[in-house]
Amino acid sequence: MDHLRPSAEIITRRVDLQFDPSRGSGWIPDEPATELLTNTLSLMFPAGEGFFIESVQHYQGQIVDPQLREDLRRFVYQEAMHMAQHGHCNRALCASHPGAAQVGRIAGFFLGAARRFGTRKFRLAVTCALEHFTAMLADHLLGDLEKFGSNGRAEFVQLWAWHAVEETEHKGVCFDVYESVAGKGVWAYLVRSWAMILTTLGLGAAIGIGALHMRPRKSSAPAPAAARQAGQRGHGTALQLLRRIVPWRLYLSYYSPSFHPWNHDNRHLIEAWKVRYPAFGSAPGASNRPDRAAGT
Repeated sequence: MDHLRPSAEIITRRVDLQFDPSRGSGWIPDEPATELLTNTLSLMFPAGEGFFIESVQHYQGQIVDPQLREDLRRFVYQEAMHMAQHGHCNRALCASHPGAAQVGRIAGFFLGAARRFGTRKFRLAVTCALEHFTAMLADHLLGDLEKFGSNGRAEFVQLWAWHAVEETEHKGVCFDVYESVAGKGVWAYLVRSWAMILTTLGLGAAIGIGALHMRPRKSSAPAPAAARQAGQRGHGTALQLLRRIVPWRLYLSYYSPSFHPWNHDNRHLIEAWKVRYPAFGSAPGASNRPDRAAGT
């Protein structure tokens, strides 16, 4: 772990967001592709976050750097909190989308394959690859937070903005753990690069299949023209949106032997979020209401 490299403080926040099961759809008007992609990812996150925790905790006893041990502990806390809050969100999504329950199983299938066929170090490398994807998505969301925050329903916006901040805060932890236990040699580089290639293919497939399950069921009653148009835009462009919001230069940087997540220093996005939500997660139930979280 390079203590001279930029990094962010990993904060353990206590969050308790509430989601109305009767309002699990249409939470970001006029952005059907964004809603489809984020809903699909939310349904996949609990399986993914459990995989992340399992992968890094296996090596907890081998970490000798005290700062990295503390960062790992905080990483696990944040991921467990993400699992809990996306669980609340996902119950609302399942109440509004008949196919939603299948999406988490799709993520479980792909991650199950990594468990069955991959070594412990390979699973950790897959975790590093997935964390790189979540960090890139977080960078995009936080960079467009003003638009995202003004268009979406408060509880969903808060969930995604908070999750994005914490993904940014801890984006280097799994990579540091990987380098600590696997080293920085040629073999470690080849393993993490191969893991990224397979992860890219698997994640794209999982999102594509998951988005299909999130399509609304056909109804005998004709939908309004505006709703049909929005649905067509959303269902056809979830993967296109993913391709657009992933910065490919940043993605390709992962294949550099000298890569580290904090080579891309975006701490300013964390600070901008803190200004917008100054006390979010500071205590149970605190700053989770739109008026207080937005500082208004």
